[in-house]
Amino acid sequence: DPPTLAAAMNIPGGAMDSVERVGGSMVVQQSDRVDITALRQPKPRQYAQPVK
Repeated sequence: DPPTLAAAMNIPGGAMDSVERVGGSMVVQQSDRVDITALRQPKPRQYAQPVK
């Protein structure tokens, strides 16, 4: 739902605030399709251990 996703990007302390806090700028544009074009590998676990 485009309006819901747009509203979520603009919540206080959310994505827009995080980008602007470090001096960046961001534009939220509503669309029926979302493409994720960049991913980041998760950091290796430092303290967590798998449950057996």
